[in-house]
Amino acid sequence: MKLLTTCLWLILDACSLTNKRLITLFNSEEKLKKLAAQYYGSASDAYRKMIENMDIPAVPGNEIYDPLLRLAYHRYVSNKYLESNPLQTSVMTLNGHTGWVTCVTILPDGRLVSCSYDGTIKVWDLSKPNGQQCVATLKEHTKEVLFVTPLPGGRLASCSLDETIKLWDLGKPDGLQCMVKLNEQPTSCSPPRKRRKIV
Repeated sequence: MKLLTTCLWLILDACSLTNKRLITLFNSEEKLKKLAAQYYGSASDAYRKMIENMDIPAVPGNEIYDPLLRLAYHRYVSNKYLESNPLQTSVMTLNGHTGWVTCVTILPDGRLVSCSYDGTIKVWDLSKPNGQQCVATLKEHTKEVLFVTPLPGGRLASCSLDETIKLWDLGKPDGLQCMVKLNEQPTSCSPPRKRRKIV
């Protein structure tokens, strides 16, 4: 009888723990769904598609498999950190990219350059009024742009998942900034089947 009572208590205890865990999971998941709707709104499907093959870290203590909910959790944690550390808070938000920003770098003249999964490179002048800081958008890449770096003479180099490296001259008019496109396939900008080394 004592063994039966002990087993019964163990089963009830396990059920209680499972029930508490399910309630916590449900509450957390419901909260994250609300956060995801708040953060991503009507663009939720687009964000979900962008991150479908990315390894978004798990939500600690929960079995949440939806990558968008995981992303919402980490964004929430990041926001809370920034709120609790006033020296680390954002002083300006630059809007313009429609995909994840993969790189931001500063130019010698003080402007910023960013590149994104939307396939564009943007040049930002922070001295301009809000909404007018984007002074150039470079659109020659056909896939996500992963990295951009300044070169001497007001030039930039960028690399993309379209398997090209492009050299840009910011002093040229819109649409003519791409000076050289480097890849393995013959193009109008690069010699056939020969790679160039950027120094």
